[in-house]
Amino acid sequence: MGKIAKKSKVTGRTPASAIREEALEYAFQYKKSASTFHFKNLIIKNFRCLENISIDSLERVNLITGINNAGKTTLLEAIFLLVGLNNADLASRIERWRGLPIPTELSKNAWASLFTKFEDSATISISGKNLKGSARTLAISVTTLPSSIVEEKSIRQGTESIGISGQGIAFEYSDEKSTKHKVVGIPLLMRRGDIISFSLQLEPRPLPSPMPGVFITAQHKGFIEEDLTRFSNLRIRQKDQYLIEALKTLEPRLEKLEILAWQGTNMIHGHMRGYVRPVPYPLLGDGVRRVLSILLAIGMAQENGNMVLVDEIENGIHHSTMKSIWKAIAEAAELFSTQVYTTTHSHECIVAAHEVFKQRKHYDFRLHRLDRINGKIKAITYDESSLEGALSIPLEVRGWPIE
Repeated sequence: MGKIAKKSKVTGRTPASAIREEALEYAFQYKKSASTFHFKNLIIKNFRCLENISIDSLERVNLITGINNAGKTTLLEAIFLLVGLNNADLASRIERWRGLPIPTELSKNAWASLFTKFEDSATISISGKNLKGSARTLAISVTTLPSSIVEEKSIRQGTESIGISGQGIAFEYSDEKSTKHKVVGIPLLMRRGDIISFSLQLEPRPLPSPMPGVFITAQHKGFIEEDLTRFSNLRIRQKDQYLIEALKTLEPRLEKLEILAWQGTNMIHGHMRGYVRPVPYPLLGDGVRRVLSILLAIGMAQENGNMVLVDEIENGIHHSTMKSIWKAIAEAAELFSTQVYTTTHSHECIVAAHEVFKQRKHYDFRLHRLDRINGKIKAITYDESSLEGALSIPLEVRGWPIE
């Protein structure tokens, strides 16, 4: 991206240049800092297909590759749970993202899909150490709850009953200060006529996590309200300039982003060269919308940094623009002290990332390949020199089945 221009005196510029300069109306001045919350290594046990895996030498930006069903998405889910370690509701959220149905009855084995080989009598263990060597740990187990009816409401209110039974889920965790806590998610079923809804009641109510995190799924194209809030925060903090330059690699006609009402709903709009009116960003294309969501998630960090997890980062993005996108991600991750984890199946994506980070002052990037060896998944990490060597031969760095 390079340097961002200050507000221009448009004298001597063409009209197109003048419009472009006016879109970047803030001076790009803020301090770069390293967050001590970033993980340096991870150990995951008994979580889905990751029976026992450790990953060392994590960097600011981490790209995970491997064959299908090697555990790439599972690894992101484990990190997401560790980031939000005091929120047991995340367990049901990642199930919904997988497309698993919401329970329609309270029964045993409700959480079996979280455990390796569905053995929910075991305990899931996820831990990570930060740059200072402090560790945060999370142990996930199931707990049996007695069947009961907690509340009955009148037919007039439309709810027949709320029931508790089957299995709850327990999050026992310790943070970087070695303070230990426990939160139990109690499943609730609510019946309104033929409609049954499921939710988790957390006991006790968890405290806010000191480490914010965002998970962007492979199909995610952005949520209007979330993106609007993050964009507003960037504007208020005068840190939104990099968005235009990054998005122009996908849509060169884009001149400016602005919050406007569309049919009674506030949303981000793009001012496009040659258009008579601003365009709602959902109409700018899946690639623009997805990249905007990723960069807004990176930019949501305040003081301590945050984590952004992106599944299949190349989705909706043409391979010819991947270097520009990686450049934007690299710069944003450094500016906002954000640690990024992404997955890919694309060789072009890996090469583009490597080429971009080679040109930066610090090669704060790692490629981690997940291989299934003798039925168990292991991680192989490439630093700058090993990845350069592998790509120059060339070797297949995306992985292959080994049994």
